[in-house]
Amino acid sequence: FYQVDSLGRYRTGKVINYDVNTGKRVKKPFSRINWVHRLIYGDDFTLEQCLFGEHLLHSLQGDPDIYLVESEKTALICYLNDPTGVYLATGGLSNINKNKMSVLSDYDVVAIPDKGGYEKWSEKLKPFAAKIMNLDNMPDLDDGEDVADLILKRHE
Repeated sequence: FYQVDSLGRYRTGKVINYDVNTGKRVKKPFSRINWVHRLIYGDDFTLEQCLFGEHLLHSLQGDPDIYLVESEKTALICYLNDPTGVYLATGGLSNINKNKMSVLSDYDVVAIPDKGGYEKWSEKLKPFAAKIMNLDNMPDLDDGEDVADLILKRHE
């Protein structure tokens, strides 16, 4: 999952191992995430991340709906389900910060946290003008699941 900023610059790429049977990220016996910058440059690199999908903002036409989700995989699944929207991913709750979110200052954004994450996202997104959807009352989802899981369950 390459991170390309709004100016078209490649910041890095996130390499994630997924289980071929479940489509879920492999987390045991350990999380298997690597970074393109680390594979190329080793530890001699200063990383400044951006939102996954940020490069799509420079070519927007009309007034598309812009959504913010946590996972890059979720952004892709949501886009495949609704190609009229623009789906960006934070890459993790801890990645919501002023620097990353500044590119969204001119847009109306709807944030869709994972189930169980509404309170945390509400707190993190207070400084930003984002509407936040609450999946916590969705009976089809377990805690930690997200809108992509909902889409996939409805297409089974």
